[in-house]
Amino acid sequence: MSLPISDLLYPKNLKQAREVQRYIRERLILDDEPPLKDTFVFGVVDVSANMYSPYAYAACTVFEYPSLKMLDWYGYSGKYVFPYIPTYLVFREGPLLYELLKDIAGDLDLIIFDGQGIIHPLRVGIATHMGFIFDTKTIGFAKKLLYGNVVDGKVIDPEDGMVLGYEVKLGKRGGPVYISPGYRISPERAVEIIKSMADGYKIPKVIRSAHIYANKLRKEGGL
Repeated sequence: MSLPISDLLYPKNLKQAREVQRYIRERLILDDEPPLKDTFVFGVVDVSANMYSPYAYAACTVFEYPSLKMLDWYGYSGKYVFPYIPTYLVFREGPLLYELLKDIAGDLDLIIFDGQGIIHPLRVGIATHMGFIFDTKTIGFAKKLLYGNVVDGKVIDPEDGMVLGYEVKLGKRGGPVYISPGYRISPERAVEIIKSMADGYKIPKVIRSAHIYANKLRKEGGL
């Protein structure tokens, strides 16, 4: 990471925000090197906020893989400094997530984000952006398709045909979810890991955990 955090997360305008995304795209890493070990530690991240409130509450739940045993959780609350604009979510939630993760990201082998990885017009969703900042493996887990065409379960970039991720139905009820690599992981490995967490629900309990703790923080008024 060569740009300072102030440039990566606090753009002065949308033009600068797009330039930051292009900067990261040019440095995107989507391979599995170094590979994850058979047993590793991962985090799941989500943000909760009341509608129309400028305050938000972020949580990271930490688990061991493959046992999926929960080890700990962390929280952070703060104020949004950027409006909600589709494809620019990281500039709204990213500053909070940076504060949440800056002291623990080094202890996590993988971080799963509630949001997009490379299923994004510039292939720089929130999971990709934050993965680049922390130089760690990340996966995007999204409930809606932001970009691309679905062909035989694969999310394809209409511009060049690249496989960006996968449409996956994890539960007996509910619709599909969209899994994509964020940073330093391949699409195939990303979906393999998420599928291994399936427990019969649309959103596995492990993935839901961060949302539950973020809501807990919000209801309690933060840290």
